[in-house]
Amino acid sequence: MSGPYGRRSYVDSLAGEGGEVVSLWGGHVLLRPLPSGAGRDAVSAYPMGGFAADADLDDGLADLRAAGAISLTVIADPLNAPDAGALSRTADVHRRLKTHYLLDREIGPFAPSKHHRAEIRRARRQVIVERVALSQAMATWAALYDHLAERHEIQAGARLGARHFAHLAADPAAVVLAARAAGEVVAMSIWLSDGTVAHNHLGASSEAGYAVGASYALYAAAVETLEECRVLDFGGAPGLADDPDHGLARFKRGFANAEGATWLSGFVLDREGYAAALRDSGADSATGFFPAYRAR
Repeated sequence: MSGPYGRRSYVDSLAGEGGEVVSLWGGHVLLRPLPSGAGRDAVSAYPMGGFAADADLDDGLADLRAAGAISLTVIADPLNAPDAGALSRTADVHRRLKTHYLLDREIGPFAPSKHHRAEIRRARRQVIVERVALSQAMATWAALYDHLAERHEIQAGARLGARHFAHLAADPAAVVLAARAAGEVVAMSIWLSDGTVAHNHLGASSEAGYAVGASYALYAAAVETLEECRVLDFGGAPGLADDPDHGLARFKRGFANAEGATWLSGFVLDREGYAAALRDSGADSATGFFPAYRAR
């Protein structure tokens, strides 16, 4: 099983110009042109890739080499990934990225923290949460997402585009919830589920939504709506930081009863091609960024 992030249709929704979706380890990755235009590399999807736990790592890497990839960069779904030990032994780079906060129903029922229980009650007095069709609420979602991007200073190149949201609108694995206050949608959240595992994919609020704590009501409603899922992955802190004291990390941790982690695994598939790409880029290989030729 590769989870919702391993499906070809999902990965294809993120393929930009010149990108190609290829199979890997029971899931899919993107082949993309190198910055220099001379060759290609491979990368897992945003925000992570889904793969089969019993995947043959060597066979998959050989297939990528045959496809002309000089490197592979993988951030694997902590709930749908090959064995971490096998990845660490095979990869050129393998490092922990981020803690994910989980609700695992096999560990216990949903039992948010005392603080979160109070905030859920407060939010529910002011908002109504309903399941909606993203295709019918696209304009509202776009406005909320734009507000999120401005609030967190997400650069244009890092924003998800219309192709991705059009895919989500038609994707039966996407569960979309909207919170209304005084008749107006003030927050929305998008979850991706394979029936066993559900991921908090995206969420956005207006200033009115922040004021009434709409996200507390949305998360509680998601736990109820996705009751058939054994595990809900609430995600972690924003960006590349893994700060347990960040407000968003504390917010998600208050709903959780377990933790997982994402790891970055980097593989050099063609050492001569990798070295040439690094020379062409003029990037500093000492930054620790992988692949180093994309550090700029």
